[in-house]
Amino acid sequence: MSENNGNNNTNEGNDNGLPSHLKKIHDSLNRRQKEIYSRYNTLDQKIGYLEGIDEERKKS
Repeated sequence: MSENNGNNNTNEGNDNGLPSHLKKIHDSLNRRQKEIYSRYNTLDQKIGYLEGIDEERKKS
């Protein structure tokens, strides 16, 4: 896994290890959603957040 230098302004380090369908969700996040996403520390938390957004989008 690549080293994360703490700079979460780039996609590198933020979406490593995400399944391809969740990478698409990540790429479509707005600024606020990306700020929230960057606060999660583990890949499992990030996946859960993105899956929640995906479910909400499917409802609308």
